[in-house]
Amino acid sequence: MPNEHKQEDNKSQTTQETKPTSPTRLFAIKVSTGQELGTAFTADLRYSKSQDLQSSSIVSVLVLKEIRSYIFVEASNSFDAGRMFYGLRHVKAGAPTLIPYQEIETLLQTKIAASSIEPNYIVEIIAGPFKGMKAKVVGVDKAKNEVTVTLIEKDVSFAFPLTMSAESVKIISKGK
Repeated sequence: MPNEHKQEDNKSQTTQETKPTSPTRLFAIKVSTGQELGTAFTADLRYSKSQDLQSSSIVSVLVLKEIRSYIFVEASNSFDAGRMFYGLRHVKAGAPTLIPYQEIETLLQTKIAASSIEPNYIVEIIAGPFKGMKAKVVGVDKAKNEVTVTLIEKDVSFAFPLTMSAESVKIISKGK
């Protein structure tokens, strides 16, 4: 009986997915403008059909609508990233470029929705000419994803309402 248990353990170990052992990095692949999504889908199809590519260090493929002409590949080395896209239509010649995660980190953060903000919340303005100032929410337009705030800084001599995108504020504390 102990031998049977050992065999079952071996089977479960071989069916587990293997993850890359070395740390992953982000590489940019240059493609024709407007062809990012189609090229990524073609590469995904190639990846799913090739056992050789499936054993590579590729973890993910990312297409961002804010950054045109580039597809991002998360992999341990540039060779695997380049091999996935080699010879595909719309891929520009050249080796994959190493990109620091910090360069696209802001694009990957979730955007705050107006539905999570209520009147009397204290917020910090994170964009625009009033960046860094604290304000109190006086109104929320959920349909337009906008908030109306009044500044509560000591430097401001009078309160006037400002309407801005809900993405331009960060919640500091919930009001009473």
